Amino acid sequence: MIMEKGFYIIVLVAIATSANAFEIKPRDLPLNQEFKNANTWYLDYDSAGNKSCQEYYGYYRRGDNQPVHEVITRDAFQINGTVLRGKSEYYPLLSGAQWNDDPEHLLRGGGLEITYFVTILKGMSRKTNLTHRSHYGDLSFLHAMRSNSNGKLSSNEETYNELMLWIENTYKVAIGDIPINTTRKETYFDKYFGNVGCGINSKESGTKECQVVDVFDMKRKYRSLPDGETAIQYIAAGSIAHIIQDSFSASHVKRVGGIGDIVEFYQYLGEDEHCRSDAALSKNKKSIDAAKVATAKFLSLIKHKKEWARAKPELESIFKMDSNAKVASSP
Repeated sequence: MIMEKGFYIIVLVAIATSANAFEIKPRDLPLNQEFKNANTWYLDYDSAGNKSCQEYYGYYRRGDNQPVHEVITRDAFQINGTVLRGKSEYYPLLSGAQWNDDPEHLLRGGGLEITYFVTILKGMSRKTNLTHRSHYGDLSFLHAMRSNSNGKLSSNEETYNELMLWIENTYKVAIGDIPINTTRKETYFDKYFGNVGCGINSKESGTKECQVVDVFDMKRKYRSLPDGETAIQYIAAGSIAHIIQDSFSASHVKRVGGIGDIVEFYQYLGEDEHCRSDAALSKNKKSIDAAKVATAKFLSLIKHKKEWARAKPELESIFKMDSNAKVASSP
């Protein structure tokens, strides 16, 4: 374990939801690259990003997807005094920032798993799997988008309430107020994960008493680390960072002037509708910079383990609704 300026980092170790919104790139980040050299790095992918609207499968198989969430999180972390280096999967915080998009770790797999991931994004999969639910279903608020629960689309107000409830409970996990070994059915998380097994096989899943750790570490990659509890807490923090960042994506949320108060949350309608809104990342620099500042503000709360009562107004201000907020639609 390495301790740097108050942050615990375990060296090992959530697309915003489209090929051209704020993406994730779980597999390969430049080794030992300080973030100060990365400001142009994630803006150099415009040509690849423009192609992805036509060819999602090849885009992901080639690894052209862009590490935007990781870069924003790294920069925000640096603002708070530490530089993150290495592959994203080695850092629980960055893994948490990827978790919302890929809770099943499909993008870290081989060609078949990557194909399945894209199949999910195109809406051609079982509606009960977590990746589908987080894009099209009752967990869409994990991307600051309107959720769809049994055919009922959430309103702006409902979406705000859903994401703030997730943030509240996940924040408490991140600062240790909710221990990771808490029985899951006794927590808020059971509402969304009550039917998700947590055993190493279907037989064990039928009998095992799931815990909060099973929400954020489905593949059991982090809990066995020397400081596994801290790792899980960082994954929880990364999940919140992902929501904050997605709320500044033009294909997720309409904000006043692009970075001001929220006017409406959009609905995810699949890649064809979604990716064209952010087809070139260079035009999103203002939104990316705003997401960076908001993420740094949040990570400062985590760094100092501010209790929820003090953190709540700070986080609410990031998602402040405009007085003219309206019923959302697709961008």
